[in-house]
Amino acid sequence: MLRRVAGKKSTMQWGITLGLLLLTLPLFAAQLQDPTRPAGYMGPSPDDQVSDVTAIIDRGGQRMAQIDGNFVREGDKINGMQVTQISDNEVTLVRKNKTIHLFVVSPIKK
Repeated sequence: MLRRVAGKKSTMQWGITLGLLLLTLPLFAAQLQDPTRPAGYMGPSPDDQVSDVTAIIDRGGQRMAQIDGNFVREGDKINGMQVTQISDNEVTLVRKNKTIHLFVVSPIKK
């Protein structure tokens, strides 16, 4: 039979205490905020998430752009935005009177 020494916690009690502390960590982390973020800033809208123009291809005057792995032409829609113009190194997208310009690192090669 195990005897408990007064004033010392058993290994099981330490394990339970540690487990409860670990379970509460996500609650504290969720409350952390960036101190440099302006008040009321909500971040970009999920609808405006277009990350990359990987390539622009010109085939006989017909330009195509690869955006987020998808090939699009002028007039196509991607993520709810209309592709209005594809130039040598830029793609212009429009949604609800909001214009977004996406650039590639190097211009197309002809």
